[in-house]
Amino acid sequence: MGDICKNRHGGNPESVAAHDSLGDVKTVQKYQVLQFVHAQAVRGATTEEVSVALGMPIQTASARMADLKAYGMLEATNERRPTMSGRSARVIIHPAFLPEGV
Repeated sequence: MGDICKNRHGGNPESVAAHDSLGDVKTVQKYQVLQFVHAQAVRGATTEEVSVALGMPIQTASARMADLKAYGMLEATNERRPTMSGRSARVIIHPAFLPEGV
């Protein structure tokens, strides 16, 4: 995946230090997100649903879901559900619950 700090912040030392300080926390968060989405089975979950259920800031939930999608551990579907604000959000699902042939 490359160095996220170099890709996003040009290797800014403060960004690198902040990223490095999260090591184990990010691993725990990814596990929590993965477990929650898996528990939703075929229903899947939106980023907002993950955020609310886990008490995690939406930016954090989004980042951990992006990490998991990049590793093939979660998949975006074509399904969408409304958020609390009424906007449309993509549903993410655990690959174990993808329909056959997808």
